[in-house]
Amino acid sequence: MYLTPLDIACYIYCPVLQRKGRTDKIATKLTFTEENIRSAFIQGERNACLKDSIVSPRKLLSVWDKIWWPAIGEKGGISMKEANNISLIASSKFADYCKYDISDWMFPTAGVQAQSENYIGQSILKATVDVVKVDLDGKEKNTILINFDRKGLSLREAAMDPAIKATAYAFYSGKGETVTHMAIDLNENKNNIKITTSTFRPKIMEEIRKMLYHVEYGIRSGIYHVNPYKCQECKICQDFIL
Repeated sequence: MYLTPLDIACYIYCPVLQRKGRTDKIATKLTFTEENIRSAFIQGERNACLKDSIVSPRKLLSVWDKIWWPAIGEKGGISMKEANNISLIASSKFADYCKYDISDWMFPTAGVQAQSENYIGQSILKATVDVVKVDLDGKEKNTILINFDRKGLSLREAAMDPAIKATAYAFYSGKGETVTHMAIDLNENKNNIKITTSTFRPKIMEEIRKMLYHVEYGIRSGIYHVNPYKCQECKICQDFIL
């Protein structure tokens, strides 16, 4: 059986919700603008990986122009003035991203939209991340995972987020390396990006493994129960019909 980080997070949120396949209830959906900005970042990092180079505001803007204008032409309903204003916001985000060390030569891009699998119990955890980078600057082995979203998590929220933990574990080789996850908030209402970093060392990975083992066992064994503390805000199972 294959499980995704979203399955894990959904089961912890409410087992019945996961059983009903309603992972969309806790998933964060990007807007049209944010989705295109995300695509530009991914394509820009892909180009950097293929050309053994790094991203820059100019390179990201070049990619953005190739993605954005055809996209709004196909979608329609966006004026030229609005499209240009959105491009200004996108350029600010690109410039902001390139101020961080992760865009430098010491953090080369190893892959984009990378997928990794790791065994948990009798199931396979499968996760995908937008960008994978290697840390050449640190003394310890460190794999950097980057996901572009709009969750706007705090440091505490990110450190406790089950989907982030499961994603980190899926990319963990078990050889004692550190796995760093960066959630990059692309909220279109803000000019700058927000990066929330979570660092998982081997000791923490062992705790994550134990958590995933119990969740996997619950899903595989059909152990389901309603989470009454979330019912009022969820409202999918108002009649408690399992």
